[in-house]
Amino acid sequence: LECLAELKSWADAHGKVLYILANSGCLNWCSVQTYHDNLVSHEKDIDVESALDSLPLCRQIYRDRANWVRFLQNSWIRPEDIHHYRDIFGVVKLATRMHANPRMVIEAYCTGSFSGNLPDLFEPGHGPVFAPFVIDNSRFPADWFERTTGCGGKCRQCDYCRTVLGEILVEAWKIGRQPVVIR
Repeated sequence: LECLAELKSWADAHGKVLYILANSGCLNWCSVQTYHDNLVSHEKDIDVESALDSLPLCRQIYRDRANWVRFLQNSWIRPEDIHHYRDIFGVVKLATRMHANPRMVIEAYCTGSFSGNLPDLFEPGHGPVFAPFVIDNSRFPADWFERTTGCGGKCRQCDYCRTVLGEILVEAWKIGRQPVVIR
């Protein structure tokens, strides 16, 4: 957040406003993200769903269960953590243009709470990728925000996200019960 505070100071000094996208399900540094974003922006002119299916890079990566931890290492923000950004960003953008249930997404971020499968809030929706498991948002540890915003992204030297995944990844029918550890 320190870097964001610096950006905020610069923006204020230059009459600018910062915006943030809270619920992007895209992989960090994805080579096809710009392509997909452009497809979505032209949805009225083309068959977006067919075009999006043509480059399912993230879907290919998530086929291997060993890569599931990468979902936790992306740049999304949980509804429970959005308040940490209130003083930095003038607007929080929610990706809902292609979402099947935009009201659910808006409600979760407006109330700062969501009880369910976390990927169901994001666009593109990755929930089915993890089936028959879900990422139970209510099981995130209390220190999630502090640990992941202060880690410096040194994922190869840390196993925190992998450990958390083992705690929050549960079989869909076991929501509300003890987690099933997946390694």
